Amino acid sequence: MSLIATSCEDLLTKNLDIEDDFGFEKQMVISGSLTAEADQIVLLVAENQSIVEPQNDPNYIEDATVTLSKDGEIVGTFFQDEDQFYKLDLTDWDEAWDGEYLIESSNDQYGTVIGSSTLPPHIVLTDLDIDEIQSGGGVFDDETQDYLVTFNIDDAPGKSFYRVEVVVEITDTFITEIDTFIDSFIFKPELFTTDQSGFSTWQDGLLINDDLFDGQDYTMNLNMSLSKWFFEESEFDFSDIQLHWYTMSEELYNFKRSYQQYIESTDFGPFQEPTSIYSNIENGAGYFGCENKSTYTFN
Repeated sequence: MSLIATSCEDLLTKNLDIEDDFGFEKQMVISGSLTAEADQIVLLVAENQSIVEPQNDPNYIEDATVTLSKDGEIVGTFFQDEDQFYKLDLTDWDEAWDGEYLIESSNDQYGTVIGSSTLPPHIVLTDLDIDEIQSGGGVFDDETQDYLVTFNIDDAPGKSFYRVEVVVEITDTFITEIDTFIDSFIFKPELFTTDQSGFSTWQDGLLINDDLFDGQDYTMNLNMSLSKWFFEESEFDFSDIQLHWYTMSEELYNFKRSYQQYIESTDFGPFQEPTSIYSNIENGAGYFGCENKSTYTFN
């Protein structure tokens, strides 16, 4: 395989030799997390892929036996739905959620793979507030407005990991000559912070660890931009904004952070230093983690 980079002045050619197998080993991959008090848990169980033969769709494993245990006791066995995801219904499960969870998946080809994670204690937020930033306008002055979101974290002693995202639900009413239509959609604005405890992601909001405020009451400041369209063209007010707050296991935090770093590394082409995605699955690959979730509204 040859890579050629050109400019007005230089021509660089680099040959990369890749052996056909280069030590690639097929493994079972498990991906998913458990959220306390959720109605179900959903897992992807698939075969890993070679970088030489990338595929758009996962190689789903259809004959795996997948179970969830808590503190050594079986919670239930997953079933595979029509979309080939493995699901476990938790609506009738009335046990306490705190504890250590174990995912175990096995089949004849790959043997047994396991992943464990401990659900962390729930940490509440206080003094949640949102203020319009008057100076400077939004990121695009003509189109957006910036806001400062603040809240306090009553952090417990010991390592803690958090995730926060803002969710805006917009409902529009359209009236025609013969009918009325109501349309709604979900939007997640990007969050930014200069706080060294926060780490911005493209898909999972803001990740936070407590290395700088372990065991303290800590105030977090976030910046958020909203399109002025929300205020001018839709039936929007601040009661439509929700803040989702997650207390995460270390395994889930490590995976989401490493995945964001991996996505960012792909922007720099073949000369970027390789970035590994975190895995806590034994005898296989992937991740399994736990989290507590709370929802807060802006008044």
